[in-house]
Amino acid sequence: MSNNINNLHSLLGGKWMITDEFANSLTPYLISILTKGELSFSGDFQNETPFFFLSRSGNITSDSSSSEEQQIAFLNIKGPILKYSQPCGPMGTRDMMSMMEKWKTQDHIVGVFQDYDTAGGMVAGTAQFAEYIYEYRKIKPVIGYTDGDIASAGYYLASACSKVVANKHAMAIGSLGTMHKSIDTDGIIEKLGGKVYEVYAEDSTHKNHASRELRNGNDQILIKEELNPLNRKFHSDIISYRPSIHSEALNGKHTYDIEKAKELGLIDAIGDKQYAINLLFELAEQNNQNQNNPDMSKENKKFDQIAAVIGQEDLQLSSKILSGKKGVFLTEAQLDDLEQKLEGHDAALKSEKDIIATKIVTINTLEATVTSIQGSVTDALATADLEAGEDTEASVKLLGEKVKEYGAQPGATGTTVISGGDRNPEEQDTIVNSNDGHNQLYKSL
Repeated sequence: MSNNINNLHSLLGGKWMITDEFANSLTPYLISILTKGELSFSGDFQNETPFFFLSRSGNITSDSSSSEEQQIAFLNIKGPILKYSQPCGPMGTRDMMSMMEKWKTQDHIVGVFQDYDTAGGMVAGTAQFAEYIYEYRKIKPVIGYTDGDIASAGYYLASACSKVVANKHAMAIGSLGTMHKSIDTDGIIEKLGGKVYEVYAEDSTHKNHASRELRNGNDQILIKEELNPLNRKFHSDIISYRPSIHSEALNGKHTYDIEKAKELGLIDAIGDKQYAINLLFELAEQNNQNQNNPDMSKENKKFDQIAAVIGQEDLQLSSKILSGKKGVFLTEAQLDDLEQKLEGHDAALKSEKDIIATKIVTINTLEATVTSIQGSVTDALATADLEAGEDTEASVKLLGEKVKEYGAQPGATGTTVISGGDRNPEEQDTIVNSNDGHNQLYKSL
């Protein structure tokens, strides 16, 4: 009964990450709670086994405690995502975490297969479970798979998985947005003979502010103060879990095009359930190898530079060849080669440093010369009573033009003396000094 009350609260007042069509489909469950006092589900959601186990040999069991084979745990995430479980409905996210925590300690369970068919659910509990999945996959791999819908809150969870696989016949994928859908039940209560009173203390001006404004027809407070922050966290978490996701996928639209879903980074691969199962076992095997031999986690890392130094370029050395549990093994000859190469590098580095130092001295000298020239140009401009140009080159050009201007003025050419004070016969004017100190101009005879 307590879970029914919790889910009634969620249906009436909770925030949702869900497609609108799926939200509308929850109305019968609300009516069931209000009229029967219970939340009952029908169809696949009621009859689906919430979890089971599959071994490599294909054996399926509902109990993994006595198995000696490696197994993967199947966790069905179908129908509306709720925080609390229902006896005849879907398992809540809290119980899902409890189950996965138990599997974490069982060595023969090597991974978790999450089978999705959900268009979303409530906000409460979803972010926490998504974060749990993301941390869980660092210990054991988690595959998210769907042959139906995987949207909104459902995708929030799946995005945290190690890999996401969609069947080519899957339906809606995406709808990465947040909405609020509430029902004012005051009318129902009043119809049953009740009376609704809602009174606030004088200083409680912002208590239930968003919902009160919503009743008055103003939804902006709800959007800005509640939905937008939730949605930003939703998107931020998804980007953190799946950095390769395209920004176009974050606008809230869902797609029925599976190839498009892969293009947008919503899924990693297109394949059937068996493909996803095989992929999970492969990830589990890689995880097992990495845990048993930490050096093997770098098996594909190449050491091309080291291989080139020791003269084994064709070997393409990797950590699998070089590394062991106690470290890296090299022969004495290979160590000698590395030592000589490093000594050569030291000598070359010192030579380069000397060359660079010489170049720095030269550059400093040139900079000093340029500064001196610029000062001289500035002084010349001041003497000629000229304003400086945009740069030194322009200023020098101005000085050149001024010199040319002065050179073209009359009297620019001096008198040429032939000998003994004789006057150049070609000159028509001669300036002589008079006794009274005044200059006089005489015409030539």
